[in-house]
Amino acid sequence: MNTKYQPIKIRVTSAGQSVKVSANTNMLFAEVRGLRVSISDDRHHFASTIGLRIDEEEIFPDEYETKLLFCNQSAKINEYFEFDQDEFVNAADSKVEIKYVDGGFTDGVTFPYDAVLYLKLKNPPTVKKPNQCCE
Repeated sequence: MNTKYQPIKIRVTSAGQSVKVSANTNMLFAEVRGLRVSISDDRHHFASTIGLRIDEEEIFPDEYETKLLFCNQSAKINEYFEFDQDEFVNAADSKVEIKYVDGGFTDGVTFPYDAVLYLKLKNPPTVKKPNQCCE
């Protein structure tokens, strides 16, 4: 298997709450090639922000708006924010640090809710040399 979609759940219990989550990427995959944010109620993404660091490298600053990475519940799993073809972030058991801040709206929305950051993990394709036999 060359691709895995790794979910990281962020539980939000109140309006305006700031939540920090740490996790590690799956050690069997070498690269993070894309991501998306899924929120159970589309209205929660308004004014909500997310900061993301992987292996101490800033991917998104703390005030990055989730609506720019947002996919609603009907989006297919492969409809992700994809990094450029030659760009990736090292994975392989890398530390992931997330800071999520709820937008603070309470009109018609319910708490608690889950925001889920999905990381698209991949292994680079292996290229066999001509006349290379199976190992």
